[in-house]
Amino acid sequence: MALETKVDARFLERMQRGEENKRVAIVTITQKARDLGRKIKAKCFPQARLYVRTTDQAPLDSHYDEYSQRQGRAVLSLQDAFQAADLVIAIMATGVVVRALAPVIEDKMTDPAVLVLDENGQHVISLLAGHFGRANHYARLLAKELPSQAVITTATDSQGRLGIDDLAFSYGAVYSDFKKQTRHFNLLVAEGAPILYLNETVFNFPSPPGYQTLAKGNCSEPAAKASSLDPTTWATYQGLVLVTNRQQNYLSLPKDLPLVEMIPRRYILGIGCKKNTPYPLLLEELEKFLQEENLRWESIKTVVSIDLKAEEEAILQLAKDHYFNFKTFSKEDLLAFESYYPGSDFVKKTVGVSSVSQTAAHLESRGHVVSGRYAHNGVTFTLAYYQEEE
Repeated sequence: MALETKVDARFLERMQRGEENKRVAIVTITQKARDLGRKIKAKCFPQARLYVRTTDQAPLDSHYDEYSQRQGRAVLSLQDAFQAADLVIAIMATGVVVRALAPVIEDKMTDPAVLVLDENGQHVISLLAGHFGRANHYARLLAKELPSQAVITTATDSQGRLGIDDLAFSYGAVYSDFKKQTRHFNLLVAEGAPILYLNETVFNFPSPPGYQTLAKGNCSEPAAKASSLDPTTWATYQGLVLVTNRQQNYLSLPKDLPLVEMIPRRYILGIGCKKNTPYPLLLEELEKFLQEENLRWESIKTVVSIDLKAEEEAILQLAKDHYFNFKTFSKEDLLAFESYYPGSDFVKKTVGVSSVSQTAAHLESRGHVVSGRYAHNGVTFTLAYYQEEE
């Protein structure tokens, strides 16, 4: 049971995981490649598992979190890593990697990013999942750190232009119909077609290169200005990227203009509720609250509450079904902000702090609370947002 969305669940899940939880595997064959793998692990991905070929002279080294290749074969380790990791770094010949992974490649929405390096570390090839898996991004990262040369062949990147999927990742945003929208808009970007960029969020995103705005300088004019454009001006654009968190935006847009609505996931939802609140009730109240605030639920990144609610089944289910992070704080943490907000004597007697949703949202957002407290049927909600990407 979940609120409705047109955003692919795999897109939401990948955005939820974030960089800090990225699963990385490095697979090597030779000792020289092994040394490079250790360097990459130390400099860029300390959480990575390093798969190596061992000998009596070169046993596993626990300091580098090394693992033996399955049956002593790099091909099998590559296949295992491909099915378990978010990023696979293969330090070997490209042909070996292509032949090894061909049987296990499935879908760009689920396949991990794959990078291939020569054992001298001269080139970093973005082989697979360049955009959605962010292989292009990691190729540039490694090229900078080693240093070496990134080899990237996607059309938008090779021309120095920013695809809408890369733009979304830079904002921590999602959008609907990922494959269809990405294919259509990235072709426009690659061909240098005029695409209008509008931002109607509270976030001061810089205008992306290669897109047109309604103002001079680094930041776009408020999206509301688009309503005053005449049909002749609209006709000059072949697409529109609208960055929004709103359910309703009230803009007068041409119906035949290709549109992608990009939803930054930067909001925080503070929650308070009675013990054993039914999940359907929590979901119903949340839908009402978000309608009042004109906010899409996909905008929410993190749900916060008091630590007494760490095992509250309805909140756990809400976070699971909607790919929210869930964090809790102690009563002592929340009491520091209790005086900032009106509270309830009953809640104070029950949990030790008079307002859970507001104080939790305040603490997580560092004071960027943007709504009052919604309270109905034993459920309370408060909205806040991350000023900068967390």
